[in-house]
Amino acid sequence: MKPLWILAIVLTGAFILTSSIPFSEEVFSFQKPMKSSLKLLIQVGDQKFEIKLDSNPTSQSLLDQAPFSVEFEDFAGLEKIFYPPKKLSKENAPSGAKPSKGDIMYYAPWGDVALFYKDAGYASGLIPMGKIEDIDGLVKALSKSEKATIIKI
Repeated sequence: MKPLWILAIVLTGAFILTSSIPFSEEVFSFQKPMKSSLKLLIQVGDQKFEIKLDSNPTSQSLLDQAPFSVEFEDFAGLEKIFYPPKKLSKENAPSGAKPSKGDIMYYAPWGDVALFYKDAGYASGLIPMGKIEDIDGLVKALSKSEKATIIKI
């Protein structure tokens, strides 16, 4: 009988540990492996910056709206944001995410797309969409002109 209560304690401890891990499994399941390369370009003047999108409903709904022109704004010294013509899909989206430098995310409560040029903390309402490698170049280009065109490639 002793081995059963030891097993019960071990299993309970494993459940408590895995249920308190801060990484959200829902974010992982939302970012499905890319079946095809979903890409956008952000054109600022004559400079172009490539965005590699995750294969998910939110990214697809942005891709479906391209091409369009936007005006970027700086937000909180962490991100450049723009508002797409129409709100993006939140289908199967996680409840939030923790962005890193270069991440592109949709902030569902406000309806803006954010390109993070610095790491930031977890925020409820953020939906991961993809990555931009040359975020420093984009930020520099946007310092000269905040107007840009989003192009499907």
